[in-house]
Amino acid sequence: MALDRYAQLTDIVPVGDLDASGDALKHCVKLVPAGRRFRLDHAYLSAEAAVSDADTDYNTFFLRDQDGNELARLENGPEATGTDLTQAPVEFGLGTGAAWAQGSYDSQYVVLGNDSTAEYLYLAQEKTGNGLAVAGAKVHTIGRWTQ
Repeated sequence: MALDRYAQLTDIVPVGDLDASGDALKHCVKLVPAGRRFRLDHAYLSAEAAVSDADTDYNTFFLRDQDGNELARLENGPEATGTDLTQAPVEFGLGTGAAWAQGSYDSQYVVLGNDSTAEYLYLAQEKTGNGLAVAGAKVHTIGRWTQ
């Protein structure tokens, strides 16, 4: 039975515990084989234990493609604009990359994949100050195969 290419898929990828000093983090959360396309509609981050936003020591989390292009970001600082991480998934905001496009119902999306090579999406982290440790991190993605 062939998978309906319009069926929406939700994946939850356990990343595990993230060290406060984890600037070298590069954890693959989605692999798109050569010749396939995946439309990523939403991405979220959750944590086993709450991590409050902070002014001095905090993290910025990125979803990047295999070339390092920033597709989405989530900052848990500074306190005025940061987001608390909780067990309930928190949505990534749009990244600085130009890869996002306008989708149906005014949602934003990005398409991963090409004809010749596999592509992947990974989670990266940068700390400000000493950063904050995150226990039991998970990346949630929602999207669909388009080819």
